Amino acid sequence: KLGSPGHSVRLVSQSSEYLLLLTVEGSQSTAFPV
Repeated sequence: KLGSPGHSVRLVSQSSEYLLLLTVEGSQSTAFPV
């Protein structure tokens, strides 16, 4: 077991927020990291 369902949901929400920030920063700078 990797953890409780609540912990998994929290990780998913954090990673989606992180991806959203990367997308916003990428679209603003128009430079995407490899």
